[in-house]
Amino acid sequence: MITLDAESGTLTLLVSDDELRGRQQATSDLTDVHSGMGRELFTPFRMAVGKAEEGATVFNW
Repeated sequence: MITLDAESGTLTLLVSDDELRGRQQATSDLTDVHSGMGRELFTPFRMAVGKAEEGATVFNW
């Protein structure tokens, strides 16, 4: 269980250390996810943007 007290700014996890150590960490494989999260909207910019050392712009000056 998790307790959140927004007034005092505390977040408390009410689980023992042994319980946490026994849990498997969740992982996500997003290598095949290319749409649905807004990333597809910026693909043309990511493909066209220049190097950071050169200003990382999409415009040719």
